[in-house]
Amino acid sequence: FNVSRKAIRLYEKKEIIKGALLHDVGKIYVPFNLTQSPDKLTSIEMDIVKTHPLSSYVFLKENFGEIVGNIAIQHHEYIDGSGYPYGLYQGASEDYALLVQCADIYEALVSKRTYKEQSTYDRAFEIMDGMVLYKPYYDILKEIVLNNPRFQGGD
Repeated sequence: FNVSRKAIRLYEKKEIIKGALLHDVGKIYVPFNLTQSPDKLTSIEMDIVKTHPLSSYVFLKENFGEIVGNIAIQHHEYIDGSGYPYGLYQGASEDYALLVQCADIYEALVSKRTYKEQSTYDRAFEIMDGMVLYKPYYDILKEIVLNNPRFQGGD
């Protein structure tokens, strides 16, 4: 049985979209008072929050498959090994997880949260410039935002 490359790419795109939309579903197992706390979390509380990628992975892999599950478990892994839950280095994380990571970080920075004010898009990029991100995907994100004013609002 021969599957065309175009069909595979379309399948992967759909899986990446699912992963991008559902990667944080495991936060439903994190106590609400931690995810919505206006205060700085203790290291123990942060360790609890850091369980959400694994909870997301278990649910998503079982219900949506490996690609979607991998996006969930790897979206907080940085290419220098400083991320969580496993401290994976570049090459160990799936490319699509690194792509979702860039968008997830940008969205978190430009959104108002109980624990922080929203950043402007240019301030978000200043912060992200200092982070260890997969540069090709980060550059694409910046290009998209800078060329589309509707992504610059933060609401």
